[in-house]
Amino acid sequence: MIRRRVAIFVLFALFTGACAGGWVSDEVLEEIGELPELPAAPLPPNPAPPSPPPPGPPPPGPIPPTTSTEPTRPSDYEPAYEPTECRMVLLDNEVDRVDCGALIVPVDRALPEGPQVRVAVAIIRSTADAPLADPVLYLHGGPGGFAVPDYDQWLYPEHPILETRDLILIDQRGSGYSEPSLNCPEVEGFGNPLNGLRDCFQRLADEGVDVNRFTTEDIALDIADLRIALGYESWNLYGVSYGTRAALAAMRAEPAGLRSVVLDSPYPPEVEAYAEQAPNGRRAMDSVLQACTADPRCGEAFGDLRPTLDRLLTDLAESSETVTVDALFGGEPIEITVDDSVLANGIFATLYDTFSARAVPLAIHRAAEGDLDSAAELLSLAGGFHKPRAQDEDEYLSLIDAEGAHWSPECAEEVAGSSLDEAVDAAQADNPIDQALLGDVEYVFSACRVWAVDAAPAATQDPIRSDVRTLIVAGQFDPITPPGWGERTADDLTSAQLVIVPFAGHGSTYERCPESLMMAFLDDPDQGVDTACLGELEARFRLP
Repeated sequence: MIRRRVAIFVLFALFTGACAGGWVSDEVLEEIGELPELPAAPLPPNPAPPSPPPPGPPPPGPIPPTTSTEPTRPSDYEPAYEPTECRMVLLDNEVDRVDCGALIVPVDRALPEGPQVRVAVAIIRSTADAPLADPVLYLHGGPGGFAVPDYDQWLYPEHPILETRDLILIDQRGSGYSEPSLNCPEVEGFGNPLNGLRDCFQRLADEGVDVNRFTTEDIALDIADLRIALGYESWNLYGVSYGTRAALAAMRAEPAGLRSVVLDSPYPPEVEAYAEQAPNGRRAMDSVLQACTADPRCGEAFGDLRPTLDRLLTDLAESSETVTVDALFGGEPIEITVDDSVLANGIFATLYDTFSARAVPLAIHRAAEGDLDSAAELLSLAGGFHKPRAQDEDEYLSLIDAEGAHWSPECAEEVAGSSLDEAVDAAQADNPIDQALLGDVEYVFSACRVWAVDAAPAATQDPIRSDVRTLIVAGQFDPITPPGWGERTADDLTSAQLVIVPFAGHGSTYERCPESLMMAFLDDPDQGVDTACLGELEARFRLP
């Protein structure tokens, strides 16, 4: 289902690594020019304390209080919801199932009379005659992804959530169909992305868009406001990847009204995401190659591929090669220069998807045999891809990632509190995988020098402590949000269950077994989930 769209991100990650995977010098940044100042706004008053949590079992020990850092909601402000026509092309059988609308709230809640955001919403109605009163709100990843344009992924096949509950989709502020859009057409293509990013930053500043107000904490209050505006007494949150960070922030901002929360591939606020990225990527590659060696058929076909991968990366670091891959939507084939960074990041991106990850050993094997074209095709297209029905290709590609909606929270929350030196120190100097993965990490810090938002308050990076009933799901092969992050998240939540899915990548609840665990949890969040089906999972690696 939704798995198919992941491969589009995989392909673009490979292309992006080819075009922008290296460090950007001070000279290049100077050439880009001075950055614009963002629209001035008065400082908000001290934020109000968070609402008290719902009754629940006491924690096993004392939990230190977490300072509230949420954007202020004025006491006289009421969020508004406006039904709208759907921008998607609905089939006849979908017209009565899908309702669209927009949450209308201030860009800056400290300025209730100021500019507004319109957060795009789609509500998919349950097939039940009497749906349960607590729907599920799905929170997409990214940051800067989307959910509303992909509504049909929940209908074909019908997701089991819809058997008993309505499912609500939103495009988080700045993303997808939400307005203002922080999509950056200036960046799209294969030129220097930093020049495009700088132009986008300038354009948004000229339009009066305060990109400082597109943070996780703003999104958390959008979530709370939407529940109020739609009139639900309680609901369930289902976040994937960055959507888990938004869900966690909502648990801290306003836990009242949260019946339960599902965190798939958790991205907790306290991690040092970019300092850990190279070691986390190496861990995922080691995990998949060790699983291949332990699998009788894969081990017999390929043997121990880790030394092979090290040699490949070392050779490509010394001498790059050119490969040709097919473009999306039947466009002309594209030539990519593959060095160690491009190959390592191509593997890294492929491990996001459980289905695609099965091709990684075969891709490494073919690359070692000199067939790098075949390896690149396996790494970029192993999962196939999905294009929404009757939608313009340019529009769909522009929605893949709203760059500004990505960089605003990442630069303010992750990069501002970290440093490239920390990432370099965390990477093993003599490890080819770590060194190859550092290129994309270096680019992130360069991008945030261009996307010059204010640093988020330090307290926003504190661990989330909550007793809201939570299911945490992590994939064994996940390269970007490793199982260890799930364990760290569970340690701070007093009513959490943790499930680590064997052989799974990023977003593992899209697979049948973990999906069934999620459904059991939603049915009864107080009951421990039966994980027996996890023991039946197999790696099913692709073989020659």
